[in-house]
Amino acid sequence: MRAMQRRIFALLFLIAPLAIVFCSLFVGRYPLSMSQILDVLVFKVSGIEISPIPDTHITILWDIRLPRALLGALVGASLAASGTAF
Repeated sequence: MRAMQRRIFALLFLIAPLAIVFCSLFVGRYPLSMSQILDVLVFKVSGIEISPIPDTHITILWDIRLPRALLGALVGASLAASGTAF
């Protein structure tokens, strides 16, 4: 039973930051829906355009929100590592 709880906590600690980074892609002045965000991510990663995507959506997500989210996660991980080492 104890081993199962540890696996659940480990899985939670891996999934929670990824979910928070994904949710941060929705935060901003210009509202984007989940389908628009997924369309842009699929287009930029695979090159497949599911539906017509405005250039503003690509710019907002790929050039502003995604770097902000990834940098925030990197800074948080760095602070956690330095706090653990100190």
